[in-house]
Amino acid sequence: MKKSIIASLTIGTLALTAGTAPVFHASFDKDLNGSGANASIVKGVSYSKKTAPVLVGGVSGKALTVGTSADKKDLYNALYPADKILNPAQGTVSFWCKSENWDTSDKDYHLFFRARGKDADFILYKVPNPMFSFIIGPARMVNGKKIWTEIRGKVTTWKRGEWHFIAASWGNGKVILYIDGKAVNSKAITNLPGSFDRFGAGGLYPAAWRNQGKSAIDELKIFDRPLSPAEISAEYTSGAKLLKK
Repeated sequence: MKKSIIASLTIGTLALTAGTAPVFHASFDKDLNGSGANASIVKGVSYSKKTAPVLVGGVSGKALTVGTSADKKDLYNALYPADKILNPAQGTVSFWCKSENWDTSDKDYHLFFRARGKDADFILYKVPNPMFSFIIGPARMVNGKKIWTEIRGKVTTWKRGEWHFIAASWGNGKVILYIDGKAVNSKAITNLPGSFDRFGAGGLYPAAWRNQGKSAIDELKIFDRPLSPAEISAEYTSGAKLLKK
């Protein structure tokens, strides 16, 4: 009986691992390129042609510096095509991130992920208060108001140089924000976005935001379905173990 239970747990663990394969993964260990379906290469490019990508120590291997220099002469991000990667109806985006030179108590916005389309917007960023925000929905306004859905989670204890894990899922009529493996907020999704045509690690237009400062992002993954809380926890735990080595 005991062997049977152990075998069942092992099979369940393997099934969980197989089911969490992302449709996009950028490790930033060597360059900006990510891997897509069937191990295809998804080319990443910088918004700025003058600023060379900067790779720093990551959770595993290297990570990508994102944001801007204080004078905004140096702009850091990585841009990718969203076609067949980012599903407007459902999915999960996850990554590890840290501040390089700012504090959560500031009144600025620090972008880690953004996707856009003709009538689609998606943002994951640190906002004032201090909070981390997840926005998804149409890009258009109705009666002078945005019609996207937004949820937030507190990041009051974050410090410079500390790695933290962010995951955001959408589908089945709701959105969920996870911080360090735990669900911190959820909400019924108001309006689904249209099709996405591009997304960026570190946002799409670094210079458009005030005082972004420098951050780092690592192990950016996109899944074509909302991961379960157990799967999110497993993603966080595997990364946290690497940080302890």
